[in-house]
Amino acid sequence: MGYFCTDDNYKLYFDEFGDSEKPAILFLYDLGGKRSFFAKQVEGLKADYHVILWDYRGHGAADHEHRQLNFERLAKDLEILLELLKLSDVTLAGAGAGGAVILNYVRLYGEKRIARIILMDASLKEIKTADWKYGMLTDEREAIDYMKEMTYDWKNFAPKLLRNMFGEETIVQLLRKLSREESAEQEEEKKQITQQFLDNNNNLMMALMVGYITEDNRKTAKEMTVPVLVTYGKAAESSYADKEKAIASYFVNVKCEAFNGGTLHYFQDAKAFNETARSFMKEG
Repeated sequence: MGYFCTDDNYKLYFDEFGDSEKPAILFLYDLGGKRSFFAKQVEGLKADYHVILWDYRGHGAADHEHRQLNFERLAKDLEILLELLKLSDVTLAGAGAGGAVILNYVRLYGEKRIARIILMDASLKEIKTADWKYGMLTDEREAIDYMKEMTYDWKNFAPKLLRNMFGEETIVQLLRKLSREESAEQEEEKKQITQQFLDNNNNLMMALMVGYITEDNRKTAKEMTVPVLVTYGKAAESSYADKEKAIASYFVNVKCEAFNGGTLHYFQDAKAFNETARSFMKEG
């Protein structure tokens, strides 16, 4: 674990868990995410895998300047990290926008270092068009309004994203409700994730969101040959079976699995997710 510098003198941070001689899996979080969002994957997988977490530029322990904050640049940073760690045959697991980083990486560098890919709450294209009905935004005008709300009304915008992340009806439920199925410890974890997300710099979120909602990664997906696992949360507004199956159809070698929870299903349904990920990584 530690810091590394990019070719444009940006200081980034990564953590490593488990035996570096074992198969590697590197997790990439969604917009405004934290390394802690994957704590349950670390705990569940580190005994048998080399687990790596990484803070993008502008996030976590990395430098918080916003220059060059776009997905192509993040993909270049990922290549620097993979080269630093001398990784090949690595599994890349990306949540939401983390998947966009992976797809940009494949477009720029190909699949030579990659054994397989896991896309959680995947998106290939966020604006609807005549040939794509699965975007979250109807057109470019709605996209502009969406970004304006994020920029100028973060206090009211963030809870909408949180409801999608956890699949909860209201932010009050998320912060105060202790469900019968959850322990006090699990509820506290949810509160911590919620607060970390609310504390995000909306200008940072905006910088990456511009790229996220204007990208179209369908061509890259069609050209990929490595095994891909597409996962989604049954309670997320942004993910549903038809959409995820449509996304999965672009990949040559793909599986699609649903879990309990929202876009953070890998946190909410961690045991089932980890078992599925483990089985996927063991496949030939």
